[in-house]
Amino acid sequence: MRPGVNIVISENTPIRTPPTDTGVWFLSGLADKGPTTSARLITSLSEYVKYFGDRVSYGILYDALDVFFREGGTRAYVTRVVGPANVTAFKLLLDAGAANTLRVEANSPGEWGNALNVQVVAGGAGGSFVLVISHDVLGELERSGDLIDKAAAFEWAENSNWIVLIDQASLLDPAVVAVQSLAGGLDDRASIVDAQWTTSLTRFSRDLGPGQVSFPGKTTTTLHGILMTHAAANNRVAILDFVDTPTKATFITEAELLRGANAKWTGVWQHWLLVPGITPGTTRTVPPSALIAAKAAYADSIGSPNTPGAGDLGIANYVTGLSQPTWNDLDLQELNGQGVNSIIMKYGVPRVFGWRTLADPDTDSEWNNMGNSRLIMQIAAEADALGETYLFDEIDGQGRVIASYGGALTAMLMPYWNIGSLYGLTAEEAFQVDVGPSVNTPTTIADKQLRALVMVRPSPFAEMITIEIVKQQVNE
Repeated sequence: MRPGVNIVISENTPIRTPPTDTGVWFLSGLADKGPTTSARLITSLSEYVKYFGDRVSYGILYDALDVFFREGGTRAYVTRVVGPANVTAFKLLLDAGAANTLRVEANSPGEWGNALNVQVVAGGAGGSFVLVISHDVLGELERSGDLIDKAAAFEWAENSNWIVLIDQASLLDPAVVAVQSLAGGLDDRASIVDAQWTTSLTRFSRDLGPGQVSFPGKTTTTLHGILMTHAAANNRVAILDFVDTPTKATFITEAELLRGANAKWTGVWQHWLLVPGITPGTTRTVPPSALIAAKAAYADSIGSPNTPGAGDLGIANYVTGLSQPTWNDLDLQELNGQGVNSIIMKYGVPRVFGWRTLADPDTDSEWNNMGNSRLIMQIAAEADALGETYLFDEIDGQGRVIASYGGALTAMLMPYWNIGSLYGLTAEEAFQVDVGPSVNTPTTIADKQLRALVMVRPSPFAEMITIEIVKQQVNE
């Protein structure tokens, strides 16, 4: 074998690795522009601006993602919420006989598209034309090369960041025309109701993997319940935002309302965050879900999902303060007992203080640890991905495939015990994988099922540190 780099070109699509990154944040909200029927993976604030537009006064997505990326988050799926009567801005281009030949549309609905313009100029080659897309404020955005026909125009528009082309009745090319404004765009945000928020979650299909899901800044009980239902059904954790108030009873009442089967996959933190404003010397108020999603991702990157993004790992870097005063110790203790976590000022710096779920501390205490819930989420995602590799394998009579499946699950869990996320003096105490005859019975095998029973003991976190200090006399 020689040293060097080998490039292999293949016509076969490579196998896509199933997503198992638990640090991903899934969030819906209002934006200037952007897709409304699909989720877009965003890895930076500049990428958000490219696809969803700049900061707007009526939405919180920009600010929330600004905090998320600055505080340790790296990947977010975003979908935009619009009203039911949303309209996409457009302009019809005519051929030389004044018949409709091309419909130029903004690439997403909303008022933003009304600032777009289209112009048709003569191309350099005989019979060709050029499409120019411009903006009222930004100026020229895109200019095609010489287009010999409408087919060439469609091919060029497939890569446009601003518009799409829709064919019209005329087969002829568009006639040369001066700058024409697109018009009619509307996002209808005044008509947005719970149904539109619910629909936005369908864009986050289960196959996108695990992670945290939020409606940043939305505080109604109904929307909280919608998020919790989605999280439980899609192997995710819901991070909720409660109202921004100093009234302790408000949080306890809301927490009690949300108790139920899905509470084990849900967390809430107070208070809201103060971050530097767009204008120097000002501040912005941002919901706490942005910081929690970021610290969960950061803790995952240096530990495991069982590692709380609190304490030293929950120290804020970009957040400068909190919207409300920090509660006293008795209040913090009472709220924590109700599953309401806090963000507090400690040594002059905001930090996450608590990592509990909303599960009932009296009847469902084994699910109070948010880290444990997130670890189960990770294990479920990895087990799902591993199970896909055994799909359609022959279940042989000698038990080789069954044994292999059990061994693969054991190998998957072993690293969690090695780093301490699964609790036990030995691996056998920390987890068990059963693929024996009581699990894979003749009936289940005849039904073409390959089954495994996985039992795990997630490690707890230290929530209270007690230090006893004894003063001794010098002659003792």
